[in-house]
This record gives sequence, structure tokens and C-alpha cells, in this order.
Amino acid sequence: MSVKLKLISIVLLYFGLNNFLYAENVHVAVASNFSTTMKLLKISFEGITGHRVTISSASTGKLFAQIVHGAPYDLFFSADSARADLLVKKGLADKSSVYAQGQLMYVAKDIEQKKCRASLRNKPTGRLAMANPKTAPYGFAAREVLINLGRWDALRQNIVMGENILQTFQFISTGSAAAGFLAQSIVINSGELGGYCQWRVPDNLYQPIKQKMTLLNRSDNNIAVQAFFRYMNSKIANKIIKESGYIVN
Repeated sequence: MSVKLKLISIVLLYFGLNNFLYAENVHVAVASNFSTTMKLLKISFEGITGHRVTISSASTGKLFAQIVHGAPYDLFFSADSARADLLVKKGLADKSSVYAQGQLMYVAKDIEQKKCRASLRNKPTGRLAMANPKTAPYGFAAREVLINLGRWDALRQNIVMGENILQTFQFISTGSAAAGFLAQSIVINSGELGGYCQWRVPDNLYQPIKQKMTLLNRSDNNIAVQAFFRYMNSKIANKIIKESGYIVN
């Protein structure tokens, strides 16, 4: 057997899928901030294994509620740790693990890069966009930042909240909001914020956004689901996630 064939066999054996004839489907529920990255992972995983991946994306809070009420997902990719761990406590999943750590960025239109952070101290001249803190972890982090900077009370009347981070991005990219807080992955992958200053918010201004994935109990016996869970810890997946703007331990 050639070296190339041996490598292919090892990869397929690792994922428990050395026969494409038994391809199955994996239905993943993905927090909005990670949806673009998940599309890249889907292409990679399907190419390696022959299995198919269906993606459903929404805010972490909405997906969590859907799962609790019986939505037929196999894997849940939360934008935080709390809701993933809560599914384990509720007996709906038996394991969870961190797959990425998100980073928060502040962007503002028509502001010099060197004045980006300082613009938060100025009197607001337009809307400030952020995701809803009640359902979206990046929104929760944005509120923490404003509170820690002593700007929450001064700016809260100018805040427009998106249902999730993608809607928040739409508010900013369409000009409905002059500034806002986004996931760094959105800023990196969008390519639509050339006229905006960008400030990566220091980690000490908000709690770490450790994003966890859970394998739901209903899918314990699905070999494709098990394979995808393992794939997420592979070097291939980690490289894709890092290049999308996340920290991977």
C-alpha cells in the first residue's frame, strides 16, 4: 500500500468511517457567531468522511430553548459554556467540551483607527449595535465591557439590539448603526467593514467567551455524530477554527 493510501486509511479509521457506503447525516445547531466557520468545517468533514452535515443557526438562547423542547438536533455548538453544561445537567447530553474561545471587537464608522477605543467615551452621534445579552453571549460580553468602562448608562438609550450576532452585523454593515460590538470572527470573515475602525477588546473587560459543544443523548448511537464530535478536536478542524478568528487551546 502506498504512503498516501495509508494516510487516507488512518484518517478514515480515526473517524470510524472507513466505508462511504454507510454515510449518515449530522444535524448541528450552531450559535450565529460560528455559522460561517461551521460551513468551512462542514466541507472539510464531508470530504473526509462522506457523511452529510445539516446546519441550523440562531442565537445560543434560542437554540437552547429549541433543544429543551425537543428539536431534533444531534450536536449543539453554543457560544458559551453555561447553556451547554446545563443540557448535561438536564440529562439531555452526557458530555461537553470547549471547541473555541471567542474574542470581542468594537467597530465604528468614519473613525480614525488610533481613536477607535476613545470614540466610546464621546457623546453618541448614532446607534450602537450589540446582540441581546439575554440570548447571545457576545451581547452579554458587550454589556460587560460598557459597564466596566463606565459607559453603560450614558450609551444604553442609543443601543439597538440584534437577536443574534449576525443581525447585529447587519445593523452595522447597512448603516443602521454607526458602531457596535461583534465577534472577531465576523469582522475577519465579512470583508465588508473597510470603512470602520476596529478595536479588539482586551480580555480583562469581559468574562472569557468559552464556547462549548455537546453531543445530545438522542444521537449517542449515530456513528456520524460521534465522528464529527471527534473531528472537532482534530488538527484539521483546529486550523480552520484558528484561521476564523478564534482561540483554540
